[in-house]
Amino acid sequence: MLKSMTGFGREMYIGESFQCEVEIKTVNHRYTDIMIRLPKKLNLLEDKIRNLILQSIKRGRIEVSIVLSEYNIQNEIKVDKELAISYHKALKELSKVIHTDFDPNIYELAKFPDVLVREEKELDIEQLEPQILNAVEKATASLCEMRILEGRNILADLNRRIDLLKSQTNEIEEYADEVTKTYTQKLLLRIQEASEDKGIGLDQNRVLQEVALFADHSNITEEIVRLGSHFEQFFISINSNSDTIGRKLDFIIQEINREINTIASKANSFSIANLAVNMKSEVEKIREQIQNIE
Repeated sequence: MLKSMTGFGREMYIGESFQCEVEIKTVNHRYTDIMIRLPKKLNLLEDKIRNLILQSIKRGRIEVSIVLSEYNIQNEIKVDKELAISYHKALKELSKVIHTDFDPNIYELAKFPDVLVREEKELDIEQLEPQILNAVEKATASLCEMRILEGRNILADLNRRIDLLKSQTNEIEEYADEVTKTYTQKLLLRIQEASEDKGIGLDQNRVLQEVALFADHSNITEEIVRLGSHFEQFFISINSNSDTIGRKLDFIIQEINREINTIASKANSFSIANLAVNMKSEVEKIREQIQNIE
C-alpha cells in the first residue's frame, strides 16, 4: 500500500491523577529519523515508545512530543525529628547562657527551617506505562490513517502521469517510423539536386549505405521497449502491498529519465524532441511526488 511520509497524529489520556498528551508528526526523509521529547520521569519508557512507533512507520523524519500533567497529588508533611530535637536542645542551652527561663513552644519550634518538610508523592511510572503506551499507539494509528489517505491522492496522481507518459511514448513510436522515411526522401532530393547541378550520376548503393547508417544511429526501438518495461514495473510497485516502495520508485524513475534522454539525443526529429521535453517535465513532477512516499 502506497503511503505518504507526511502525517500528524494526536491522542490524549485523562486519568484520575495525571493527563498525558501525545503528538506525532512526520515529514519526508531519506532514512528513518525519530526524535522524542518527553518529561525526564518518563525516560525509562523512551525505548518502548520508539519501538512501538517504528512498528508502524518505516521511513521518514518522526517527531514525537509527550506532555505529562499531574494533579490531585496528595502531599505529605514529614517531621525531621533529629533536627527538631537539636533545635530544642540548642534553645534550652541558649536560655541558660542568657539566664532566662526556658519556655518551649512547639509551634515556634515548627517554624525553624526544615523541621517540617512537604514531600510530593511521585507518580508510579510502572502504573502509568500502559496508559501512556496506549496513547502513543492511538496517536500513531491516527497518523498512519492520514499518511494512507494522502498516499491515495499521490497514487491517483502518479497513475495519471504514468498514463500520460505511455501516451507520449506511443506518439514517439509513431514519429520514429517516419523519421527514416523522411530522412531518405530528403537525402535523395539533395543528392539528385547536386547531381543535376554537377552532372554526376546517382550512386544508389552509396545512398542506401547512408540511409542504413542513419537508421541505425537514430533507432530508438530498444529505448521504447525499455520504457514500456519501466512503466509496467512502476505500475506494479505503486499498487503493491509493500511497506516501503519509495526507494524502488526513485530508482525506476531514474531509469525512465535515462531512456527519455537517450531518445532525445538519438532521434533526429523536432516532434520527438518536443515530446521528450514534455516527458522530462512529467518525470520531474513524478520525482517530486516520490520524495514523499514511504
